[in-house]
Amino acid sequence: MKRHLKKVVLAMIAFVLCGVMNVTGSNVSLAATDVETEQTAELEAASTVKHVSARKLYHAGDYLYIETSKGVLAYNMKKQTAKYVVESDGVSGVLVHKGYLYYNLYQDSQMSIYKIKADGSSKPKQICKNGRLGFMKNNRLYYGHSGLCSMKLDGTDKKRHMRVKDDANGKVFYYKGNYYYSVFPYLTESYSVDSKFKHKKKYKPGNDKVNAAFVRAFDDMQYNESLTVRGYQYGTLIKNGKSSNSIYKYADSYYGKSTGKRNKKIYQSSKKKLRVLAACPGYIMIAESNKDASYENGTVKIINEKGKVLATLKKSQK
Repeated sequence: MKRHLKKVVLAMIAFVLCGVMNVTGSNVSLAATDVETEQTAELEAASTVKHVSARKLYHAGDYLYIETSKGVLAYNMKKQTAKYVVESDGVSGVLVHKGYLYYNLYQDSQMSIYKIKADGSSKPKQICKNGRLGFMKNNRLYYGHSGLCSMKLDGTDKKRHMRVKDDANGKVFYYKGNYYYSVFPYLTESYSVDSKFKHKKKYKPGNDKVNAAFVRAFDDMQYNESLTVRGYQYGTLIKNGKSSNSIYKYADSYYGKSTGKRNKKIYQSSKKKLRVLAACPGYIMIAESNKDASYENGTVKIINEKGKVLATLKKSQK
C-alpha cells in the first residue's frame, strides 16, 4: 500500500511541477499524469508556443518516432535521416504497427484517431472521430471512449466491449487476461472486464490491483509514457537542488527489479546540464548543454540502456 501511495504522491508532484505543459521533459522519472482535463489543457497550450519540444519516444524497425510539439518526427537510425511524417501541434499518443502509424490528434475540442503510412507517404485518414488510442491485440485497435472499445485497423467494425457512463476518452490497457478502462487509475474510478467481455468490475480510485496493472501494462507496451522502461527508471540525480550531469539507471523495487546497485550510472556528459527527454524499450533520448539542456536548444542524443550513444540529431532535423 505504501508503494502505491508513493506513486500517487509522485504523480501529484509531477502535475504541480510540470503544470499542464509537460512538453519539455523532466529530470525525474515519474508515471504518466495525463488526466483527461490535463491532456486537453496541455494540447491547447502547446498550440500557443513557438519553440519545439519533445514529449515521447517510440521505436519500430529502423525508426525512432519522436512526438514533438510540431508533430511526429521519424528518425532513421541506419541512415541517420529525419523527417516529419505528421505535422500538427495537437498530436498526443502514437502506435506503429505493420508499416502504419496510428496517432491521436486533438483539434476542435475533440480527440480523434488517425492512420497514416509510417514513412509519411500517404495522406492521414481519420478512423475514429472520438477516442483515446490504446493498444493493438489480435489485429484490432483498442481505444477508450466512455468505456472499452475496439475496431479493425481500417476503422471499420467498431465495437464497445464495456460501457462506462463518463463521456470521457479514458485510458485502456490489457494485463494478465483482463481489459481495463480508467481516466486516471490513481485518482478516478476504474473498470475491468475479462477476456470474453462478460464479467465487469468496478474499482475505487487508487485500487492496488488496478494501479499495478496500469504501471506494468504500459511498461510492457511497445512505447512508454513515462521514463520507466522494462522495470527500470532513467534520469539524473538531484542533489541540493541541482541536477547532476550524469544519467542513472534506477532500481525500482515496485517492479521487483534490481541493478545490483541502487543507482547505476550509465552515462556521463561533458556538458554542465543534462536532461532525459523521453524513453522507450531499448532507447533513451537525452539533451545536454552548458546552458539549456532542452530538445530545442540542447544537443539531442539517442543512447541505449547501457549508455552507448547511438545517434545525435542535427539541429536541422528537429
